[in-house]
Amino acid sequence: MKTTRISDPQLFEKYLALRKEVFVDEQQVDISLEIDYYDTLDNQLIDHFAFMVKDIVIGTCRGIWTSFNRVRLGRFSIHNSIRHQGFGLKFLRSVESYYLDNNVESIYLHAQVQALPFYLQAGYLPKGEIFDDAGIDHIECTKILKPSFYGQLAKYYDAIFPLTDLKKSLLTNWSKELSTVLDVGCGSGLQAHYLLSIGKNVLAIDINDEMIQKASDKNIDVLKMDMLEIHKLNRTFDGIYCLGNTLVHLDGTIYIEGFLKGCFEKLNHDGSLLIQIINYDKVINQQLNSLPTIRVNKPKIEFIRNYSFVKGKIDFHGILYHQKKRYENHQLLFPLKHATLIRLLKKTGFDIVNTYGSFRLDPYSKDESESLIIIARKRHHPYE
Repeated sequence: MKTTRISDPQLFEKYLALRKEVFVDEQQVDISLEIDYYDTLDNQLIDHFAFMVKDIVIGTCRGIWTSFNRVRLGRFSIHNSIRHQGFGLKFLRSVESYYLDNNVESIYLHAQVQALPFYLQAGYLPKGEIFDDAGIDHIECTKILKPSFYGQLAKYYDAIFPLTDLKKSLLTNWSKELSTVLDVGCGSGLQAHYLLSIGKNVLAIDINDEMIQKASDKNIDVLKMDMLEIHKLNRTFDGIYCLGNTLVHLDGTIYIEGFLKGCFEKLNHDGSLLIQIINYDKVINQQLNSLPTIRVNKPKIEFIRNYSFVKGKIDFHGILYHQKKRYENHQLLFPLKHATLIRLLKKTGFDIVNTYGSFRLDPYSKDESESLIIIARKRHHPYE
């Protein structure tokens, strides 16, 4: 028995035939739901796997890359003649090995509830509520294949990105008239901890468990939350800030606009928004392929930051060296330009107060500045 990643159209037809047999004939799933737009060999972000005996397909699985280090599995099936004999687990392990070799950190899938014991045995953990898909009860399950890059980065985050006096000065001046503050993408919590120390009421959010733990260790009130979900918070704030290039992790202007609308909704009257990202006008215009390498002596750390351009996005290739160990990660970033961010801020109800090119508060220059820092204020009505 062997697992094959399908590239041959004839093998692909055999693969689809087994899926139809299992899901359409056995489980009565409508064929228009079973065979969908992901069923193509022309998309490099979609993998189709066949589990085979000689030239006979006895198992199927589909993988969809949702990021450079995360994959969603689906359409997992085994022919009914060989079920409950350990072949399904062997097949699944082989698919996981393929993704592990390709630097995938985690896999998730929507398991049929009746098959949940199989996925639990394979090391998958259920998450959330049971939901209906094609008339069958499902539940989302996740498995970590290897430690997250950002989890490793969290260990050294305070040393790599220290809270400098310039950052403190910016935060102090920005928050002078503010009482309640939301930190979006708080990382290890250095900025939030500083604002707490000068008397601000701070709530922080992040999506990485290790970063959240680091922030919690600093006695910060921190929640695990996606930045696109801040509208769900049951409180409002005098100020919201989003530093450290967090904003460009969103996948395009639609999502960035959605985040800014959430900020508008959660800011009090005349509330202030502070955003800092890399100056992508400079990155794009000069076709920069890296940012300056960060080196720390104690502990001995080197953080290499490479850029490459991929279909309107930037592939951020981070490489972290510590004690002869190497950790690396690829992350797609949206290269948000100054003019686009200004337009989206005005569209979602903000007036621009100040624009800077660094934490030194230099005037912004699209050709020279290292960063883009914007302070904006909420208008009374979004479309005045």
